[in-house]
Amino acid sequence: MCGIMGYYAFSRQRPNKAQLEEMFQLLESRGTDASGFAYLDKGRLVVHKDAVRATVLLGTQEWMRLKLPQIMIFHTRMKTQGSEKNNANNHPLFNKAGLALVHNGMIHNDREIFARKHRDAEVDSEAILEVLASKREGDRIQDLFESLDGSFAIGIIEAAQPDKLTLVKKDNPIELY
Repeated sequence: MCGIMGYYAFSRQRPNKAQLEEMFQLLESRGTDASGFAYLDKGRLVVHKDAVRATVLLGTQEWMRLKLPQIMIFHTRMKTQGSEKNNANNHPLFNKAGLALVHNGMIHNDREIFARKHRDAEVDSEAILEVLASKREGDRIQDLFESLDGSFAIGIIEAAQPDKLTLVKKDNPIELY
């Protein structure tokens, strides 16, 4: 399965970039088919992902020039559905409203969720994004638990809530630390 990680800086101090790089490289053991990261910059969502190992992604100009933001999520992908050559299948998944997520696990009812809707990707993770985006009122996380069949750990950031990092875990054996 895939690997996810992220951080939330509670003050103006940021994590050590070299330590983040080491953690992201270690996360490659969870997936080498693709990697990506997302963060918020002045109220807008920035996503960088590609069908490359995390080690390669860390060598890009985007990463090397990046001044670490307050909140960031990362993903390494082990392909289980959908080709990594279609970048819509790679994480972080995101929508035009500025919602982004990274996911580890399996969603078993993704086809049911998209029965009458257009999909941009071929991965089960897209069902999580769809459920989160479609819930306007009430508890979106509770709606995830009620709507999704499977086990998962996810990290969520959203331009509409720039000071919030949401972490969710459902079922075993997935762990969230």
